[in-house]
Amino acid sequence: MILTKNFRQRGARVYTKAQMQMMESLVTMFIFFILVVFGIIFFFKYQQISLQEQETEMLAQQAIDISLTALFLSELYCSNGESESVDNCMDIQKLRGIEQFIDSHKQDYYFDMFGYSGIYVHQIYPEKRNWTVYEQVKTVTLENGEKVPADKEPTFFVITLRNNLGLNSSNQTVYGEFGYGYIHVEAYS
Repeated sequence: MILTKNFRQRGARVYTKAQMQMMESLVTMFIFFILVVFGIIFFFKYQQISLQEQETEMLAQQAIDISLTALFLSELYCSNGESESVDNCMDIQKLRGIEQFIDSHKQDYYFDMFGYSGIYVHQIYPEKRNWTVYEQVKTVTLENGEKVPADKEPTFFVITLRNNLGLNSSNQTVYGEFGYGYIHVEAYS
């Protein structure tokens, strides 16, 4: 009897000790899986932020590419009758008629070159004037059905504007008048 009583006490202790070790193992596994879940969540959030940054960088690069294409557009740059053109210069006479020309060829040629973007030329001096060279706005439909413009990245370049025999805004004939301004390009994502 003493043996049985001793055995029961010892067995109860062994059972309690084993139960404690099993609980420790379960708690350790639970903590490990929580850490794994937090690691996965952190990784996916990091990836999401990284993809957004890459998208922003790509949109900025696209805006710069469109700006450079517009700056060297043969339909607009200043030429002096020789084979070379003037750098960062746009001819005002060409700007006056370019919007209708580009609109008539937007789908078959210019959309491939500029895509969804807006190209605007602003003259600051000697007088303020604005021209829209190209405009194709990309819209996004929201959940409520409302259409809004997509995200856009603006870029600006300083340019020279030349009015080489034409009329200014006061209808006075000018010969070789130079002004300055900037080209404003908006690229849509």
